[in-house]
Amino acid sequence: MAVLFIAALPTAHAIVQESFKTHLSSGNAVQQVPMVQDTVNQATIEEAYIKKSGPNCLYVLRLVSGDRYEFFRFKDTVMDYDWGRVTRKGKRLLLSSVYKRKRFNFLEGKYIRINAKGVSHMRGRISLYPDTDNTADFEFGKHPISDELLTVIGKKRLSTSSRTPIESAKAFYLSMAKKYYPGYVPVLEKAYCGPGYYRHFVDGVEIPWDEDTSFNKLMHTFGVVIHESIHMYNRYLDEVYFNDKGIKDSVWTLRHYHIKPGLTFRVHFGEYLKTDQVINPEDHPELAKFHDYNTYINNDKAFARGLGIYGLFEEYVAYKNELECMLKVYQNAGRKGHHRIQAQLKKRMCLEMDAFYTFHIYIGTYLKVVKKDHPTVYRSIMQNIELRTAFTLAEMEYKRVKNKVLGLYYGQDWVKLKHARYAPFLAAVQWDLDLFKIENLDSTKYEMVYFQR
Repeated sequence: MAVLFIAALPTAHAIVQESFKTHLSSGNAVQQVPMVQDTVNQATIEEAYIKKSGPNCLYVLRLVSGDRYEFFRFKDTVMDYDWGRVTRKGKRLLLSSVYKRKRFNFLEGKYIRINAKGVSHMRGRISLYPDTDNTADFEFGKHPISDELLTVIGKKRLSTSSRTPIESAKAFYLSMAKKYYPGYVPVLEKAYCGPGYYRHFVDGVEIPWDEDTSFNKLMHTFGVVIHESIHMYNRYLDEVYFNDKGIKDSVWTLRHYHIKPGLTFRVHFGEYLKTDQVINPEDHPELAKFHDYNTYINNDKAFARGLGIYGLFEEYVAYKNELECMLKVYQNAGRKGHHRIQAQLKKRMCLEMDAFYTFHIYIGTYLKVVKKDHPTVYRSIMQNIELRTAFTLAEMEYKRVKNKVLGLYYGQDWVKLKHARYAPFLAAVQWDLDLFKIENLDSTKYEMVYFQR
């Protein structure tokens, strides 16, 4: 993977005494805390083909790892299921049923061919077509389109041909990235953090994952997975760097910030104060009313609190990547005519716009306060050209993405209301944000220089 690392003027290193092992994510007091999962070697979908036959009938063929196949027929409230072995003879494949529920499987016992147009048998006639909309990635026992629970004819599926919910979710998100925005494939491959990898809290209460891997449910958390995986990817790059240097105890002296695919900054820490020491509810009661204040500022386990401006920028970058990835997938899915994916993403993108405003306000307020009350810390921050350059480029990208997303909702009242809600707070800190940015920075030169890891 080509990754750009920027080294600028040296800055004083601050050693953080705490090592943050948890991360709290976006939303109304909603927290996503990563945890380690053992790798599970289960079968995964390699290819999928579908065919609609009438208004209520759908056929699905899934070729899975281990030379197996799964064949489904969905009719109203009933699902038929068959599975078996795949024997490859040259360019032809022979499907042999093991499950012996083959009467409805019109491909069983026949030689088939697969090409870009789909699956063919009987003198080249196309029987099933490539699944371009992730229809075949459904939860067993639920209809792929309606998500309705179905009556499964015959025995239960054998576990040897299935995937765990965790593996199913990961395969879904990797498939989405590969099809619609390949730039995020390395992030998900190296540092995937999705359902089952984190613990989910709402108002301090842990909500166990229900292992629902239906299309709608996984699309609902698509942005969250990108957001959390960016955090893990930044940490992964930290560890690679420290390992290369032979440093076993990777204390918080620097951080990698993945701005966008192909552009990652290595920023050394200077002096800073914890965020809640700077933006406290007594001095900033209106900011304390923001929906994400308790999640990020008033929370001793959050990066944004414990690492000061460096932690705030960590969240800023994660939210920027989350919104950009959703927008790119939305656009590319539209070009392919996959409007079901677009509809799901459009429901979610508008909900992620608050973070653009709140984190600009948090960072601006942090700068404003330390400039007034802690000049030594402020001087260290302003001398950190690595941080300022990274922020300048990230803000350029974030604003561009934000404007394109808002264009999708042009004329809707909530856009004006949201801007009106945050505009006074932004105006109060805009001068400090402008001072922090590198003036007249040419972003193109940073996109052309790469360091191959």
